[in-house]
Amino acid sequence: MPLAHRIPFAVVLLASVSAFAQEGRQQVPIDKAAQYEGREVTVCGPVDTARRAPNVQGEPTLLHMGGAFPHHKFSARVWGQDRDKFEHDLESLVGRTACVSGRVTLVGKRPEVVLSSPEDLAVF
Repeated sequence: MPLAHRIPFAVVLLASVSAFAQEGRQQVPIDKAAQYEGREVTVCGPVDTARRAPNVQGEPTLLHMGGAFPHHKFSARVWGQDRDKFEHDLESLVGRTACVSGRVTLVGKRPEVVLSSPEDLAVF
């Protein structure tokens, strides 16, 4: 894509991300999310891998950002009971940019947010 076409797209993307993050949550970089444990934040970036875990209790779908599983730096979890609330096929988000909002918890040493509502996810 020519540079002239990419600049307007980047401006629209940044404006959309900023509007999403301004809903009362601080936007933090993927690699700094662990520092915000226990706080409500917004994390944006490309979805590197997405996988549904039907054999795990609660049947979560995990969106991995900041690298592909198992080397990711951040995850967003959608429990099976909440999956149908989302208009997106969560596993189809690989390669797309997403912003996720929620309370940061650490699973092992990796930060994660749980998405329980479509308002917690914006896809660009």
